[in-house]
Formats: sequence, structure tokens, C-alpha cells
Amino acid sequence: MQERETISTQYPQQGSQQPDAQRRTQLAIRAIMFGFVFTIIAAVSYQPLYRQTGAWQILLAVGGITLGTLCLVPALRAARQGQLERAGYWALAAVFATFGIGELAWADATLVQVTSAVALMILAGSIFLPQQWILWGTSISVYIVYTLLVNSVPLWTRFEIIRVQPVTQVTPLPLVLLLIWLIASTLWSRSIRNRLLIGFGVIALLLAPAIGVFSAYRALQDGQDQVAAQLESVATLKEAEIQTWINTLQSHLVTWGTGPDTIPDIRAIQDESMTGSEYWDAYSRLSQQMRQLIYLTGLFEEMLLIDLQGEVILATNPTREGDDYSGETYFSQGMAGPYVEPPYYRPTLDRAPSPSQVSMTFSRPMLDRSGRVVAVLVGRANFETLNALMLERAGLGETGQTYLVGANYAVLTLERKEIGVTFVRTQATEAAIEGGVGGSDIYEGYHGDTVIGVYHWLPELEMVLLAEQDQSEILGTIYETWAINAGLVAVLVLLAIVLALVITRSIAAPLANLAEVTARMAEGELETTAIEAREDEIGKLSQAFDSMTFQMRGLIDSLEHRVAARTQELERRSSFLEASTEVARAAASILDTDRLIEQVVVLIRERFNLYYVGLFLLDEARRWAVMRAGTGEAGQAMLARDHRLEVGDGSMIGWSIANRQARIAQEAGADAVRLATPELPATRSEAALPLQSRADA
Repeated sequence: MQERETISTQYPQQGSQQPDAQRRTQLAIRAIMFGFVFTIIAAVSYQPLYRQTGAWQILLAVGGITLGTLCLVPALRAARQGQLERAGYWALAAVFATFGIGELAWADATLVQVTSAVALMILAGSIFLPQQWILWGTSISVYIVYTLLVNSVPLWTRFEIIRVQPVTQVTPLPLVLLLIWLIASTLWSRSIRNRLLIGFGVIALLLAPAIGVFSAYRALQDGQDQVAAQLESVATLKEAEIQTWINTLQSHLVTWGTGPDTIPDIRAIQDESMTGSEYWDAYSRLSQQMRQLIYLTGLFEEMLLIDLQGEVILATNPTREGDDYSGETYFSQGMAGPYVEPPYYRPTLDRAPSPSQVSMTFSRPMLDRSGRVVAVLVGRANFETLNALMLERAGLGETGQTYLVGANYAVLTLERKEIGVTFVRTQATEAAIEGGVGGSDIYEGYHGDTVIGVYHWLPELEMVLLAEQDQSEILGTIYETWAINAGLVAVLVLLAIVLALVITRSIAAPLANLAEVTARMAEGELETTAIEAREDEIGKLSQAFDSMTFQMRGLIDSLEHRVAARTQELERRSSFLEASTEVARAAASILDTDRLIEQVVVLIRERFNLYYVGLFLLDEARRWAVMRAGTGEAGQAMLARDHRLEVGDGSMIGWSIANRQARIAQEAGADAVRLATPELPATRSEAALPLQSRADA
């Protein structure tokens, strides 16, 4: 009994609980102090941004940080008093206040906010409330639902902080990673359960957000590509409609004056010898034809008839008659054939007031039957038709628009955002006008907002067709996707942590139970068993341990009955007990089954001073006893040749397994079923001991 007491002193139990509580308390205090540092840094980092923008949302975010800091004060007080559960409630409240109110302030930081908040809630729960994972898991779920509600039901305009100051929203991530490292380094060496839980947690916290960020980035790229493709389709359609509009104008101009009296009337109004009535009859007929064309088509703003010297002889606006246009390009080109003058900005034109004064002139020669030019017909296009065409917003979303810009960067059609812009000089217009090319890009629009734009250079008209859409509209949809992804990432992280808890519990709890049984046996409770109803290696190890314990109890019982007469035998048996306890201690501390088996045979040989010890396991067919471990060079040699023995009377081991009985040969050579092994020539005595699990009993 004295030896049992000596062995039991090697397994102190109650003394380890107090240091564990102290370590948890110290870790909790350090985590709260770290929280103070984090909130102070975050609050200070927003000060320059507030001075720069003056946005009231920044004050709201700072208010949330302040509230979170105030929650840390009672948390620190409770932790110093050892009330870790109470401190945990305040720590979770601090995280919720800091990031929850921040979500009300920031419009584009949901992914960072959710990632940081979920990580901190998991860490706070594992430190302060390790046994109440349902509580802090529920807190995480409530925060995710709250975030989804904030993003789906807008209460007010939130500030786009990442667009203005991206570094501000990146700073929480290093702090969270540093806190993870702090806790992991503290808990890592304490138990297998902690190492498994930390490993699973780190993998989940790193992989899930990384996948979420990648998917969000891909969603942004795909969204921008999709919008660019849509704008390209719209721009192509608009370009075709512009060409159709031009062709229609030219067609009406060419078909005007095809009547038999048109050329004679033109000659009549140019002939100074014509009498007053003949002149005015010809003038009236031509003027009526011009006005009728303008009225019926609505394509022209005014029409002119110019003689060969460049003087206006007839105009729908009589004030222009007599004006000299001999120096105009459309006159000289119109003498040679149909001509379209590119549109240009002319604020001096006598037109109805509009944001831009634009002129686009068509001309053609009027030919007699012999093909000689008798005059030039000029028509100025009604740009309101083209304005209406450009303002059609099908396929452009809420903020999309198409408009035209001339070669001098002047706006030629009315822009949807009426801000009085006359000239537009952007990255797109410069690329098109200076390079004469088309394309698509993301750039700053004329109104100062970032846009996704497609631009087509129309060389015949020397103008740029632009189709643009605000990037903010695209980001709005992307942010909703990001919010959903962030929620899914948080749920996946939570599920991974829960799964890690279940898995680590299924592995670590049986091992801890086995260690406890070993310690209780070392204290003298030899009736204790370590049954684990499992089919895996841990279950088999537990069954083998119970079998060994049962046989050990038999040896001890026999020793106790003979203690009075055989003191020396008692001491030897006590040494056997000590060796068996050491084997049990190894079984409780070694997780790897193969390594455990090797350690057991070595300990048995050393502690029992035996020549050789080997351990066999039955194969699945229960026909062969396969050697799994052996001591010394002989054991390694037999393992190398896959030594196995058939179950039955062909060997001591086969007989012992078949009959489920131990077999001992004092003189090995005299035993009838003993099978000699060439690697063990010095064997004199031999014993075979079957280890049976309860399932096989």
C-alpha cells in the first residue's frame, strides 16, 4: 500500500485548477486592456477625417467607439474580481456597440465590420465564456441579422469611408490578428483540445474571410464588366440611330425640289428682269415647299437657298435673305455634292434658349436638267430630335446617360444632369478626340463622380458619343452582395467553430477521461474502468487498457492474498504494478496508437527485465495474429518480414488467442505448441498473454 501512495503523488489534481483559473483571469485582463488600446486608436484615427470632411457620420462612429469603451470599464472591474462570466457579457456588449453603431455610419465597410466583429466575439466568448458557446454564438447571429437589416432598410445616408480613406477601415484587421496571436500563444500549450480548437478556429478565420473577399472582388469585377458590356450595346445602338437620323435628313434634303417647277422658280427669283407678280409667285411656291418640309418632318430648324455667289436668295427666316455665306464650308462643299458639316457649338445662333447652341448643317447642289448647278440648298438640323434620342435611357439604369461632345470638347446634346456644363474634358473625351479611338474605362465624369463609360469616336461627324453610368449605382448592388457574403462568411466561421468544438471534444474528452482513470488508479482506485463505446483507435485503446487493468487487478489481488507469506513476491508484484501504471500513464498521454504500442512493449521489457516483448493484433478476418511491435533488433527484424502467426495450436500465441487463456512455458523447448523463432535463439521461458476488449469478452 505504501507503494500505491508513492505513485499517487505523481498525479496532483486539485492543485492544477487554481493556476488554470489564474491564467484565464490574466488572459481576460490582457484582452480587455488590448480592447482599450484598440478603441483609443480607432477614435483617434477618425479625427483627421472629420476635420477634412466634417461628416456627421464620423461623430456617430466615434460615439459607438466611446460606448464600447465604457462597456469595457465594468468588464475590467469584473475580470479583476474573478467574475469572468460577468466580464464576458460586458465584452460582448462592447464589441456590439463599437461595430454595430459603426455599421450605421459607414456605407461601404460592411465586410470589414462583420469580419472584425465576428472574430472579436468568438475570441471574447472563448476567453470569458468557454462553456457557454451557445450564448456567444447567439450574439454573433444577432449581430449578423442586425447588419443585414441595417443594409436592407436604409435610415439615412451613410458615409463611404473606404472610398475617402481606405486605410481607416483596414486598421482593425491587424489588431484582430494580433489579438488572435496573443490568445493562441497563451492557450496553445495547455492541452490537445486547445491546440485542435485554435487550429480549426484559425483556419476558419483565415480561409472564410479570404474566400469572402475574393468572391466580393470577383463580384465587383463581373459587375463592372457587365455594366461596360451593357453600355457598349447602348452606345452601338445610339450610333446606329444617329446614322439613321443623318440619312433621313439627307434623304429629305435630296428629295426636296424634285417637282417640275422648282428649278424654273429658282431661276425666276434670281432673274432681275422678272416682273413683280412672277417673282413673288415663284418665291411663294419655293418658300411654301421649304416650310412644309420643316413642318411635316420636324427634322430641320431652318432652310436656305443660296445662289452661286453665296448670297441667300430664299430663307425660312426672312431676316437671313441677302446674307453672304460664300465663305462657309457647307456652301463650297454643297456646290460639289451632298455634304454634312460636323456639329459645332455656336452660342451666337438665333435659336430658342437651350443649354447648348449647336449647329449641324446639311447642303446639296440644285441641278437643272443639263446637270448644271443653279443654287445650293442648305438645311440646319433640328438638334432637339437628337437631344431626345440621346436622352432615351433604356438599358442605362438609374444614373446612366448618353451624350455627344464635339471636337472642341463642347457638349452637343443636353446632358441628363442639368448642371450648366458647356465643355466636357474627361479621360474619355481626350482619348477619343486626341487619339481618334473608342473604348471603355472607369474615370471621373464631368460631374465629379466616378463613372463607368464607353466612348465611340464618330470620324465623319467629328464628335464623341459617350454612354456613362455612375459607379456608385453598381457598387450599391455589389454592396448588397457583399453584405450577404459577409453574413454567409460569418455563419460559416461560426459553424466551423462549433464543428471544431464538437470534434475536439470527441477526441480530447476520451483522452482526458483515460488520463483521469489512470490518475485514480495511481491513487489506489483499482476498480475504475475506462470504457469508451467507440470503434476507433481511442475506443480500442480504452478496451485494451481495461483488459490490462483487469489482469493487473488479478495480479494485485493474488499478491495481497500471499503478502503475509511472501514479502519478496509482494515487492516484485508491486514493481509490476508500478510498471503497469507507467504503461497506463503512457497510454493516457500518447494519442498516436502505433507510438503507444511501441512505448508499451518497451516499458514492459524494461520494467519487468525481460529478454524480449512482442505485441500482436488480430487481423480483420481474425485468422492471423499480426506482429505490431517488438523490442530490440529481433523485434525490428520480425516487423520487417511482417511476422504473423496463425490462430490455433500452431504456436503459443495462436493457442492463447484461440483459447483466450494465458500460456506459460517454464522450459520453452518442452512446450508442445511452442514455435521457435530464429531471431530469439536465447529464449528459455516464454509466456503468451491475451488482451481482450469487453466487446470480445
